[in-house]
Amino acid sequence: MSRSVVPIIITLWMFVAGSANAHKRVDLVIGESQFFHADYIRIKSVKSSGNGFELGATVTVRGVYTLNSVDSAHLGFYTTTSLKAGEKPTPTAVQESQWTIAKKGKHKFKLSKVVKKDGSPHLTFYHSDTRKPIGGVYFGDKSNVLMKKTWSYNPPEQSDALELSTGLNAASSFGVFASGQ
Repeated sequence: MSRSVVPIIITLWMFVAGSANAHKRVDLVIGESQFFHADYIRIKSVKSSGNGFELGATVTVRGVYTLNSVDSAHLGFYTTTSLKAGEKPTPTAVQESQWTIAKKGKHKFKLSKVVKKDGSPHLTFYHSDTRKPIGGVYFGDKSNVLMKKTWSYNPPEQSDALELSTGLNAASSFGVFASGQ
């Protein structure tokens, strides 16, 4: 094989291999959100390695947040799942790529995770000390976005930051932290 053909074959192989892993834009629907003290999360794009939020797909969310209510918070990309009668909540391992430490002010973010359960995705600020939610936004595609939640976040200065009518506690929203998964 001549030397001029080898770079062409390598380039074609890289193009084909790269396109197999290409992420597709998800048609975004914004659901319910609740924030305090001019905190805000703006989603700029959602891309998926699969068909939207299908199980096994890697979903990546990019955007900008504004955090004014506290000096820092945990910003996480999680999924709220619905429980069937008698079913107990089972946390899933949290991937390092699906959360970050949010600092006071306006900043860009990129979070991603592998979809392991069906449900309603959300981006939520969690208080650094109490780990209770202090604001967030639900989003998804038309099949999974939560348009009306049955609970409210309380302002970060209140110690009891979550009231749920479903009986779940705030600690279950974090899941199990695991690295390297």
